[in-house]
Amino acid sequence: MRVLTKIMIVGLLALLTTAAIGLYWLDFYSSDLPNIDQLAQFAPSQAGKATLECTPRQVNVIPYSSLGNNLILAFRAAEGGSSYTTGKYHPSISWRIALRLFCQPSPELNQQLRELRTSIQLNRRYSSDQLTAIYLNGAYFGDDIWGAQTAAHNFFHKDSNDLGPPEAALLAGMIRSPAYYSPIKHPDRALGRRNEVLDAMTAAGNISATDAATAKMSSLLPAQ
Repeated sequence: MRVLTKIMIVGLLALLTTAAIGLYWLDFYSSDLPNIDQLAQFAPSQAGKATLECTPRQVNVIPYSSLGNNLILAFRAAEGGSSYTTGKYHPSISWRIALRLFCQPSPELNQQLRELRTSIQLNRRYSSDQLTAIYLNGAYFGDDIWGAQTAAHNFFHKDSNDLGPPEAALLAGMIRSPAYYSPIKHPDRALGRRNEVLDAMTAAGNISATDAATAKMSSLLPAQ
């Protein structure tokens, strides 16, 4: 019994020491972090303009309520809808927002730790809906197209709020690699990716299998 108690005490001390070291490293790499408060402009209460973090230009931004239910559901399904729970957010989204703030990717450990710390701060500072708005309003869709609202206008000649399931699935699917999934330059890839997102929406219970099948039959882009 005494041996077991000693083992438990040693294990607890090791755990506390590890936690203390982890907190020290996070605190140490919290210096010189980007100002995450500036991202509030990408989660506005009404439509307006915001300045991109690393590209000094203004883009159109819209509130979360104007993004449209179809785009939000498509985006969340594309990013792993099962990971979304009340009060929590898919960690890869806050991480990618953090990457945008650092502008230049780097394999160096010190920057990666700062990115981690920034991601943690983002999850503390902003709600799930705000992070969605921040990400979609600042997302790049290729060919100098920034933000969901501008992308909706460019590709479909309509507001983000009016996108149907196939249109929303196309935009949500191309965010991670807009050049590779460009519906103009690589329509076959874009079509396959769009249909993958529609399948993910079906799996997440966002649309029925029948509606997904109908959406897959629709044209990729409107006729010019």
